[in-house]
Amino acid sequence: MLMLAASFTTANAETMNPEVTGNETSANNTTVEATAQAENEECCAKATAQNGKKKMLLVIDCQYDFITGSLKAPNSEPVIKKLAQYINNNEYAVKVFTCDWHPSNHCSFKPQGGLWPAHCVQHTKGAAVYEDLTKAAYATKGDVFILEKGDDVNVDEYSIFDNKKSAAILKDIVTKYGIEEIEICGIATEYCVKGSLEGAIAAFGPKMMTVLMNYICPISDPKALDPVIKKYNLRVSNK
Repeated sequence: MLMLAASFTTANAETMNPEVTGNETSANNTTVEATAQAENEECCAKATAQNGKKKMLLVIDCQYDFITGSLKAPNSEPVIKKLAQYINNNEYAVKVFTCDWHPSNHCSFKPQGGLWPAHCVQHTKGAAVYEDLTKAAYATKGDVFILEKGDDVNVDEYSIFDNKKSAAILKDIVTKYGIEEIEICGIATEYCVKGSLEGAIAAFGPKMMTVLMNYICPISDPKALDPVIKKYNLRVSNK
C-alpha cells in the first residue's frame, strides 16, 4: 500500500489487517514514513493507469461506536454492510477512510463538558473501522488510506479537513493520484459527513463531488445534506 505525505498513522491494527477480529485492539499507532517524492509519483501513476478510473471513495467515520456502540446512528449497520458490497462491486484508484481518534478525556465527551458520550477512544474496538468495509477495501483494486481527526484533547473536529495533518495528506492523495471524482458517504449525515463534504467542496470544488445517498447514515436528520446539495448543484447517486 502506497503512503503519501510526511507520515501516516493508522487508527488501529484492525483497520490495517482485515484478519484481526473480536475485541483485540492495537497497542500502538503505526507511523509509516513516505518514500521520496519521485517514487511516490511513479507509483501513483502506475496505480491510476492499472485501475483505469481516477476516482476516490471517501468513507466518513464508519467506526463501531457509530454503528453498534456508544453513539450509534440508528439502523446504520445494514446500510454499512450494503456499502461493503458496493465497494466490492466498484473500482477506485484509492479508498480513504476517516476516523475519530479521541483521547479518553476528549473535550467533546460529556464528562469534560462536551455534547457526546465517550466514543472512538484511541486503541479501543469502538474506534475501529467496521470490519466488512476494511475487508472489501483490501480485497479490491486501489490503495487504501485511513486518516484520523479529533486526536487533540482540546479540539473537536467533525470534518476531516479540520485536522491539518489529515487534510494535507488527503489533498496530496488527490493531486498525486490525479483524482477526477470523489464519491463520499458515511456517518453521520448532520455532522461529520456534512462537515467533510463542505470541506471537500472548499478544497477541490463542487464538480469533483458525488454524494452516495444510499450509504449515508443520520443520527436524526436524514435531510441535513439537502441544502448543501442544492447550493452547489452536486451530483447525487442512488446506486
